[in-house]
Amino acid sequence: MQRVDVTISPSVLTWIMAHCNFNNLQPKIYDLLKDWVEGVKLPTYKQVEAVSKATGIPFGYFFLANPPKEDLSIIMNYRTIDSVGVIDPSRELINTLQYAESVQEWTKNHLIAENEEKLPFVGKFKNESNVVSLSKHVRKILSIEVDWWKTIKTPDAAFRYIRQKISFVGVLVLMNGVVGNNTKRILNIDEFRAFALIDDYAPLVFINSNDSYNGRIFSLLHEFVHILLGTNSFYNYVEGANYNVTREEQICNAVAAEILIPNSYFKTQWNKEKESITDIEKIITNVGKNFYCSNIVVARKALDNGYINQKDYIHIVQLIKEQYKTAKKRQKSGGDFYRTLYSRIDRRFFNMLYTSVLEGKTLYTDAFQLTHTNRNTFDHLVKEVQEVRYE
Repeated sequence: MQRVDVTISPSVLTWIMAHCNFNNLQPKIYDLLKDWVEGVKLPTYKQVEAVSKATGIPFGYFFLANPPKEDLSIIMNYRTIDSVGVIDPSRELINTLQYAESVQEWTKNHLIAENEEKLPFVGKFKNESNVVSLSKHVRKILSIEVDWWKTIKTPDAAFRYIRQKISFVGVLVLMNGVVGNNTKRILNIDEFRAFALIDDYAPLVFINSNDSYNGRIFSLLHEFVHILLGTNSFYNYVEGANYNVTREEQICNAVAAEILIPNSYFKTQWNKEKESITDIEKIITNVGKNFYCSNIVVARKALDNGYINQKDYIHIVQLIKEQYKTAKKRQKSGGDFYRTLYSRIDRRFFNMLYTSVLEGKTLYTDAFQLTHTNRNTFDHLVKEVQEVRYE
């Protein structure tokens, strides 16, 4: 077959280079881009397809006369570390957000077609700022007890329990640590830990699975509170480090912390540890072992109760952050591919999607796109649905 070269506008090529995450690119993709920029070689359609897939930049963008103007307002309006807006979101974040929006849109249209009603709790508590009151509403909506964690043995099980409860009431919960199934395109935990997209029919929470299980639980509850308040959210704190954040973020953090470690239980454990230990960091560590949350949440509880001062709190937060980074480097990846794939998808969403496919209302090709699968992996996923349980 004859080689067919194409031309990419210099300004578009400059834009593409500026929006690539070179840390995630294979050397051969980087070399192609470098050759194009330097004018050493002209690209072919096949090469453009390869670069598009590797970078997450839509294929059509490469053939525009001028750089694209993407609507990133939904990201720019979110808040990140220390309430600083996201200035230059990565393609990984953009592609993940676009995928989540497509799942949400399909679900919303499906529910409307099925004559389902709007969820009553979305935005219902937008004027509520009392943490104790909001915490009671969360427990009531999710049907969980104050001491829900006592019968759960592992952080993994605790996350699955809360996820199941939130999914059951109608909130889509997606999770992934990469873009789709591309292990080369990792979702950076320093960029985001979770986000929430508000909708009356299909509110959605996306969790970055590169976080710890305790971190995921906190993020999930934090974003659920945002749904009750009726606000989109972009979350990037280390489990509720509450300094230099907006008032709304403080409320969401405090409610998530109250669900994970109710203040009455916290005080009992703190006083018990203090009887024999004087070192504050040791007390925080020991108290944290009784709950499924980060020691940062324990430290925040200690600050709010006047057990430590602001200076000590900031010091402890920084120390725990460093410990987390060190522990993260030691973590190993792996596991069953299909179970991992299934864990990324909301169970309720998949059941609706599969039923719609069987009824001929949704094309298989659309189902594949909505689940990051092909015909073979989709069929395996169906079997996994029949075998895997959250419990």
